[in-house]
This record gives sequence, C-alpha cells and structure tokens, in this order.
Amino acid sequence: MEVFVPTFNSERTLANCLRTIRKEIPNAKILIIDNESHDRTQKIAESFGVKFVSMSANLGMVRSHFCQLAEDDWFLMVDSDVLLGDGWFKTMLHYRDSLKNAGAISSTLKDKHTVLEPNLQSAHNCFQRWKAEKSTVRFAPLKNPKRMLTAAVLLKKEACEGFSSNAFCYEDYVLQKHVQQKGYDVYTVDAPAEHDILISASKLKLRAICQGASMREYGDVSFSHLLATMFYTPLIKAPFGCKRYTFMQYWNLFEGYIHASKYQNQHWG
Repeated sequence: MEVFVPTFNSERTLANCLRTIRKEIPNAKILIIDNESHDRTQKIAESFGVKFVSMSANLGMVRSHFCQLAEDDWFLMVDSDVLLGDGWFKTMLHYRDSLKNAGAISSTLKDKHTVLEPNLQSAHNCFQRWKAEKSTVRFAPLKNPKRMLTAAVLLKKEACEGFSSNAFCYEDYVLQKHVQQKGYDVYTVDAPAEHDILISASKLKLRAICQGASMREYGDVSFSHLLATMFYTPLIKAPFGCKRYTFMQYWNLFEGYIHASKYQNQHWG
C-alpha cells in the first residue's frame, strides 16, 4: 500500500506518525514530500528509511503530486501530525470493500491538543467540546460530507486522476469536489486515529486567517453569509465559556476572507 505524507517542520510529530504507519501497514511504501523544512524533519524521515523529496510546494501542489505518483488502485495520504490507532487500516479496508461507489474514504480524527498559553486552555476546551457535540461526523459513515479531511484518507487512484491544485489551504475541499465530479462518492468513516495539534494564540490566528483566504478562493461561502455567521455563531450559538474565543476565530476567518491576496501561500501548518 502506498502511503504519502506531506511535511513542513514536522520534527515534533513525524517519528510517532511513521511508527504508527509501520505498525498498521508493515509493507507500506512511504513517500514524504517536504516543503523545504528547516528543522530535523529530513533526518527523522531518513532514520525510518522512507523515500524523501524536498521541493517548494504548497499543500495543493503536494497532494496533486501524490495523486499523479500513485500506482496502486488505492493509496493513502496521512498527515505528519496524525497517529493511526490499533486497527485503523483494517477498518479503512472494511469500508473500502463495503461502501458503494467510493472514491475517497476519510477518517474521523480525535484531536489531541497541546495548548501553549494557559489562559487559552479553558476557552479552547469549551470550544472543542461544542464543536464535537454539533459535528456531523458522529453519524459516520457519512456520505458526501460538506468537507472531507485529507489528514488520514484512503483514495481511489481512478477518482483522483487529473487532479491539479495550487491551493495553499482548503485543498481537501478542492480534492473532494474533483472526486465527486469524476462520478464518485466521498465518505467520512469512524476509524481510530488521533490528530496531534500544537495550539498557540498566534497559530490559531494564522490558521483561521489562511482558512478564510482559502474559503474565498476555493469555497462556496459568500461575503454576506460569512459576515452574518461571524456575529450569529459566537453571540447566539456558542456556549458562554467560549463566546469571546469563538468570535476571535471568526474575526480572523473574516480578515483572511477580506484580505485573501495578502495571505496567499502562507505557511500555516
């Protein structure tokens, strides 16, 4: 099974990620495409004996390369901050064989957050609990979700042929649309995996800004809808313990949407 891993300054999580891939898929053929990291990412990759390629490329370009390079009928993309749990690969294969007309099968992820600033911890925890409660992935397997995630995804080569994108963010949304336009369905399924995320105020802001810029470029979100959501969601829907936190996230999203050209090709991962 081919496994493609995109990296950028991934030294904190890459070793654990590769260990779980090796454990779940002992015969995995792993290829890393790295966006010119300046930490120990390459040394860690080489210690696992995986193929490593460095190039100046954003996420959309890297995932396009993966789709072009794939030789197997089905292949995997696993992000460098994802840890595959026991039985993950077996579960994904079960869904591959049982779901009809599947072109992409995306795994749900349990977030493992390390929050750097103590003053963020309570509001962040409140925000995450609220997101989990309203998330549609609890109904998995879910057919054709609003947006699939490519952090841990099983893809049919035929469904990805011809995919080309230079999206620096939101590239998973673009890939999903491509798969569906090829006549295939996209599924989100429940498989044991963990997303190991380092949280800081500056990183939260940059991620939201870049997502907003990408939503304007590649998504289906209008200015009026985003503006209404920016006030309605934090003030009306969000729990009391994270209203300010939620508003700041939507404000950053809105800033990215308004000034999209300013934030193109930012390193936000």
